[in-house]
Order: sequence, then structure tokens, then C-alpha cells
Amino acid sequence: MNMAIIQDPEFADIYYRMISGEAPQNLIEAVRVRTFITMNARHGDIAYRQYTNGFIDEDSLNSILAPLVIFLQFMKPGKPRWEEMRPILNSDYVQYVDNMLENL
Repeated sequence: MNMAIIQDPEFADIYYRMISGEAPQNLIEAVRVRTFITMNARHGDIAYRQYTNGFIDEDSLNSILAPLVIFLQFMKPGKPRWEEMRPILNSDYVQYVDNMLENL
């Protein structure tokens, strides 16, 4: 996921604008940002499962979830996409991320 930002100048620009609070400028940007948020949320969901099964510690989990929390906090499309995804994600994971957002 980080390679997309590093290697693709166009996506790096979109990413920077989204983190700065701008909205996507067109449908293609919206789809790319939405997909990026989805990939991070799914990555976090898997990491959360590893945490609950004792494979990683909480510090590692929080480190893995940090980019997602930043996206949800600062990207305009972040929270709406999170709300759409909530029903398909593990409810314990959703609550964990929600708690992280509340404690920022």
C-alpha cells in the first residue's frame, strides 16, 4: 500500500490532498481513495485477528492500525467509507478502531 504512494506520483498527490482534507476531484479519484481505505481496513481486520489469537502484541496492532486511523480521521471519504464497511467487518475490530478514534 505504501508503494502506491511512493511509486505513483499521481496517487501521492491524491493521498496528500485527501490527508489535507480535500474531497476527491472526480469519480476515478474517489474510487482510488475508497479502495485504498478499504485495503487498509481489511489489513487492519486481519491484524486484529492476529492480535486476538496472540500472534502479535497490542503495540504491533496499534502500529498497523495507525495509517487507517489517520485516514479515517483526516480524509473526507474516510468516515463515510468506514460506516459502509462496518457491517462486513468483525464487530470487535470495529469497536477497537472506534475506540482509537475516540481517544485521539
